[in-house]
Amino acid sequence: ETEQVNDLYKKVRNDLGFFTINIIDKAKIVYDKYFNYVHGQISDAAGYVALGKYPVEPNTEYQISDFQTDQIAFYNKSDVFVGGIAEVNPTTHKFTTPSNAFFIGVTAKPHQVDTLILAKSSEYPSAYVPYEEKLPEIRFEVEQINDFYKKIKNELGFETINLIDKSKIVYDKYYD
Repeated sequence: ETEQVNDLYKKVRNDLGFFTINIIDKAKIVYDKYFNYVHGQISDAAGYVALGKYPVEPNTEYQISDFQTDQIAFYNKSDVFVGGIAEVNPTTHKFTTPSNAFFIGVTAKPHQVDTLILAKSSEYPSAYVPYEEKLPEIRFEVEQINDFYKKIKNELGFETINLIDKSKIVYDKYYD
């Protein structure tokens, strides 16, 4: 039942187009552990942190902060280990995910966590950005929403008031 709820949650988020630039979610950190690039298991290692697992796109180039070169592990849709990297390229800090990778586990040092960036190379920011889920900008035409102005008035609490007192109307006359 919990898995069904999680799957539904992920599907709704995916269908709505949620995205993040920096995929390093600090809520998914395990201290004194690391992701082993040979077999994908999380192992003990004092002075390191295991970050993830985070969703990634298959066969996509990613870039990680220039101070980070430690081990990375990749997993498929079923969370089965599919490959790893012993050390990220120390010059470019870029790597391409395997064609069957849907999740990534990253090893780092604890002092790196607060400024670590992992993002698609094409979206890599010039300065640190925290993990933050966003929705794409949604645009629509007023005509696409039935009774748009009426709904806005109701939501904002506007009330229609009659400024004319009908008892004071004088017919067949005008004010000059």
